[in-house]
Amino acid sequence: MKKYLPVLLMTILALTLTGIKLYPTIAGALNKEEPQKKQQLSEDSDEIAQETKHKNPLLEDEFPLKSEEQEKYAQENPDKFAIVEKMYYAWDYIDNAEGSYEYGHNGQVENRVTFHVDFEQKRNKAIYETVGNGSVVETEQILLNDGQIFRQLAEKRLYSLKPVNNQEDVEIMTTYLGYVIGSELWMLLFDNYDSWNYEETTAFGVPAFKIKGTLTKDTSEMLAGPFEMTVAKETGVLLDLHCYGEENKDNPVYFIKVADISINDGIENAEEVFQMDVSGSEELLVEEYGKETYGAEAGGEKTGWD
Repeated sequence: MKKYLPVLLMTILALTLTGIKLYPTIAGALNKEEPQKKQQLSEDSDEIAQETKHKNPLLEDEFPLKSEEQEKYAQENPDKFAIVEKMYYAWDYIDNAEGSYEYGHNGQVENRVTFHVDFEQKRNKAIYETVGNGSVVETEQILLNDGQIFRQLAEKRLYSLKPVNNQEDVEIMTTYLGYVIGSELWMLLFDNYDSWNYEETTAFGVPAFKIKGTLTKDTSEMLAGPFEMTVAKETGVLLDLHCYGEENKDNPVYFIKVADISINDGIENAEEVFQMDVSGSEELLVEEYGKETYGAEAGGEKTGWD
């Protein structure tokens, strides 16, 4: 008989879980400070809901403009600031989503992610592939369920479980989210309005903004140079990003590419999707499980679990 773990999650999107591996958030490539976030949350989920008017309870109620200069610049560019704000509060516009995307550096795919998230039913599942030399070297399934995080390496028949409290739960979501939904990449656009332009288009069947511009070294020394970005107009979801750098415009130094995505259209075969078969798998302590992952075996950085 199969043993299943139902996914009754308190979280927001499989994409939040991708960073649990070993990859830094995009903020590390930027020369901008991240905005201040609310530091402490109650252990009671009802109290958390009362602490903020946004789905992400760590975000400020109002967009965190830090100076009169930033506020004035935003007022002078209201349409561009609206795109930034939509990306920042993207969680607020999503009830459910599913799809897949990949990202990497210097034109090489490093990771692929397939995700399914249902906010209303509080459930979430992600399949995370690590790519090396053009081939998948590891596949991991990740669940964040009812105050616990499960990770499974099916090929090795291993899984781990880590309890988290409300504070840690939200911190994990926000710290590692910055790829597609609630993407930290709004920082490429913020307070930088003269360096990019946009036009309206359609992508994945939804209205979108196609953004083109140039990043300066003041924004990011690593990503400085031409860039292109596509953002869903109604939800602020990042659909595409290519940063070409200063030396090789044909080979992006950093990219995120959505392969397919469905937003607020429900989850297809939801009852089948939100399950994980762990029968025949051995449960390891978090520390021991971490040693079995590709990043640890390859001598990479420690993960957020170590």
